[in-house]
Amino acid sequence: MSWLRFTLRESFLVTLIVALLLAWGTQAYLRQWPTAKERALMQQRLEVLQGIVSAKKAILGETTKFDFKAFRDAEILALAAEIELEGSYRKRLKLHEQIVETTQRFETIAAQHYEIGSGDHEELLGAKAERLKAEID
Repeated sequence: MSWLRFTLRESFLVTLIVALLLAWGTQAYLRQWPTAKERALMQQRLEVLQGIVSAKKAILGETTKFDFKAFRDAEILALAAEIELEGSYRKRLKLHEQIVETTQRFETIAAQHYEIGSGDHEELLGAKAERLKAEID
């Protein structure tokens, strides 16, 4: 078992490397996330996304060619941004349920458009896939 013998120098280097790795891992684990700056940026992002949703809601009845997919995506992004900011598990769960409800609502809209001939089958399948993804998440 002569191959198990280490010099004092080698033992010291191995100990130093292990200590550095443990210190780095502990520091990364204990880091507070999000930082105040990140939280402020996340809040700004949420406000911008909510502005997009409000703008799309405002033009909802004014045009005959409304992009429901972009509207659905904007609503889902805004709700996801709220989830990122929320600290409470119950509130995050409630927001996720709102995402599922939003995808169900838009799947219904896509089905209605498909039935009357103003939407295509691909749009309906995309809405269904989004709903299923939301329910899985």
